[in-house]
Amino acid sequence: AFGAPGRFPLWLGNGLPVLTTGGSDLAEALEAEELGTVVRMGRVQELADALVAAARDRAGLKARAAKARAWAK
Repeated sequence: AFGAPGRFPLWLGNGLPVLTTGGSDLAEALEAEELGTVVRMGRVQELADALVAAARDRAGLKARAAKARAWAK
């Protein structure tokens, strides 16, 4: 199957930023635990805004990466 549910823990464990669309249990967990960014499907401006915000907040990305690594263990 296509998709990334099995890949998310690998990405998080390696400290990679995750930006995904909502609608899944995993996306809800990512958002609730502040491990990644979740945007609504089809909302192009929301996606663009999330990408710009991530690029501007390096400290926030590093903090999420550390939290995600701990969560993935």
